[in-house]
Amino acid sequence: MAPFTFTLFAPYNKQAGLRLKNANVRMFGVDILMEKDETDGYFRATVDLADGIFHYQFKIVTKSWFEQEPEPALPNYEDDEYKEMTQEERQEKTEAYTKLIDEIRQRNRQREQEATFTEIWYTFVDPYATDVDERGTDDAHKAVGILTIKNGKRIIDEYEWKYDNCLLPPDEELVIYEIHVGDFSGGENDPLLRGQFKDVTRKIDYLKQLGVNAIELMPIKEYPGDYIILKYNPRYYFAIETSYGTTADLKEMIDELHKNGIRVILDSVYNHSDCSSPLTQIDHDYWYHHNPKDITMSWGPEWNYNFYDPKYNIWPARKFVGDSVRYMVEEFHIDGIRFDAARQIQNFDFLHWVVKEAKKAAGPKPFYCVAEFLPDEPSQEERQEKTEAYTKLIDEIRQRNRQREQEATFTEIWYTFVDPYATDVDERGTDDAHKAVGILTIKNGKRVIDEYEWKYDNCILPPDEELVIYEIHVGDFSGGENDPLLRGQFKDVTRKIDYLKQLGVNAIELMPIKEYPGD
Repeated sequence: MAPFTFTLFAPYNKQAGLRLKNANVRMFGVDILMEKDETDGYFRATVDLADGIFHYQFKIVTKSWFEQEPEPALPNYEDDEYKEMTQEERQEKTEAYTKLIDEIRQRNRQREQEATFTEIWYTFVDPYATDVDERGTDDAHKAVGILTIKNGKRIIDEYEWKYDNCLLPPDEELVIYEIHVGDFSGGENDPLLRGQFKDVTRKIDYLKQLGVNAIELMPIKEYPGDYIILKYNPRYYFAIETSYGTTADLKEMIDELHKNGIRVILDSVYNHSDCSSPLTQIDHDYWYHHNPKDITMSWGPEWNYNFYDPKYNIWPARKFVGDSVRYMVEEFHIDGIRFDAARQIQNFDFLHWVVKEAKKAAGPKPFYCVAEFLPDEPSQEERQEKTEAYTKLIDEIRQRNRQREQEATFTEIWYTFVDPYATDVDERGTDDAHKAVGILTIKNGKRVIDEYEWKYDNCILPPDEELVIYEIHVGDFSGGENDPLLRGQFKDVTRKIDYLKQLGVNAIELMPIKEYPGD
C-alpha cells in the first residue's frame, strides 16, 4: 500500500467529494470528502492504494448555472440513405432537425431562468483522467475514470519507445495523409481489419507505397458512441478513445511509423468541447464563454481564453488546454498539431502561446502546427441548390460525352486550346476553353512576364518553426468586420497588410490563384 493524492481544481466551489472502488467491484463505497486549500484552489484527498486498477469519480457542489440538454448531431448528408431521399423527404428531415434543436434550446433557456441557489451535487469524471470507461453510454455521470497503480505509482501503460532516434522528414518536405482510425482502409481490396490503432500499424507499407511521409490523425480523444463518429466535439482531453485500442497500441503505432520515416500529426479541437465535458459540470463560466461567440458557428461550450483569474494568477482555459497539449506531445511523441476551427477561437495570443508550448514540449525535433480556416458557410438550402445544379450539369456533360463517343469515327479531329505553359490567359469571360487565348508580351525582342523589380528580397523572414499562418481568399479577403476598403484583388490585400500585422500573423497562405474561368 502507498498513499496516492487525488486532486481537483475548483477554486470557487464550496464542497467536493471522491468516489473510489476497485475495478473488479461493482458498487462504489462511501463518498470521501475532499479538503480544499484556499491558497491554490485545489481540493485534495489522500488514500492508501495497493497496486491494481481503480475506478473513480468526483462529486461537487456545482457553480454552473444549469446543465444543458445535449443537442443532437447534425444529420449525415453524405450517407446513402440521405442521397436516396426525394427533395421533399430531405426537406422534412432538415425541418424536423431544426425544430428539435429549437425545442432543446428553449428548454435549456427555461432551465437557466428557473435555476436557484440551492446546492446541486454533480458527479463527473476527473477532467485530467487519462483513461475513461463510458460503458457504451452517453450518460456522462455514469462514466468512470480509470487509475492504474504499479509499485505505488500511477502509470499510463508500460510501453517502451524503440525508435525515438529515427530521422524524420522536415516540415517543408511533408506529404500529409489524413486518417480516420475507425475507418482507415489500406486500398480498395484491403483484406485487413480496420477500426483500431493496430490495424493502422499493419498498413504502414500501404502508406509508404502512397509516398506519404506524415499522417494526420482525425481526433482520437475519448468520446461516447460508435467508433465511426468523427469526434470533433471532444468530452475528455487526456483520455484516448478506447474503441481504437489501448494507449500502448497508440504508442506502438506511432513508434512504428517513426521507424518508417512517417511523422504523426494530431487533429485537435480547442475551440469548443462537448456540453457534458467535466469542466462544464464544475463551474461553466470559469472555463467557457457564457454564450456562443457566433451562434451560427457554434458546436458546444466555447473555451474562454480571454479570462484571467487574478486571485490565483491563472488563465483557466489556457492552463487546462495547455496541460492537455503538453501531455499528448510528451506522452505520445506526436510530431505536430492541426488546430480545428482556429478562426472561431478568435484569440491569436492564445494560439501563439499554445504553439510555443507544444514546440517546447517536443524538444529539438521538428514539430508542425497548422490551423484550419472555416469561411462563413452557406445555408442548407443554398448547399442543396448548388449540389443539385452541379449534379445536373455533370449528368448533362456525361450524356454529351457518351453521345460523342458513340458518334466518333476514325477521321482526324482537330482541337484548339491554350498553350499549357502560357503565363497569361484571356478566358473572355466564358467557360468555353477553346475560345480562350494565351497572351504573349514581347519587349526588346524578348518575351517578358512583367517589368516588376523586386525591392525587399533581402528582408529577414521568420523561420518555419515560428510561423503563424493565416489563410486568405484573395477574392473575398476583408480587413476586419467594418473594413471600408475594397476586396477582390492583390492590390486590396497589399493595402491591408497592417491589419494582418495587428492579428499577429507572420505568414499568409493564399488559396489557389491560378487562372480559372468564372468569378
